[in-house]
Amino acid sequence: MTELVVLIALVFGVIGFIRFDHHSGKVMVVAAMCLGSLGGLEVSIREHFAGFRSHTTLLAASCAVGSMILISVIAGKAGVGILALVVGIGVLVFVLAFYALRQAFVRRSGGLGFR
Repeated sequence: MTELVVLIALVFGVIGFIRFDHHSGKVMVVAAMCLGSLGGLEVSIREHFAGFRSHTTLLAASCAVGSMILISVIAGKAGVGILALVVGIGVLVFVLAFYALRQAFVRRSGGLGFR
């Protein structure tokens, strides 16, 4: 499945760059970047929880960015004061996710902190 997502991302990216002067081309480039990122994220999740390679920082950062985007969308245009809240929650989510993901990798890898 990951290979198909990456293939679709490549096709969208090429077509998007060819038609970059149109709005649909720009949308296709953004879609290609999102799909490519999701394909890579899926592989890193699979490797991490299989105990093959530690992707703790990448996965914790993904959780933090996802929470920051969610809070920003919910809050809307609340002003500059919301920026400190969004960043603070992002840092908190990163630290908590990093700890939990590190512990999960240690359990799955047989006691190794990184590999």
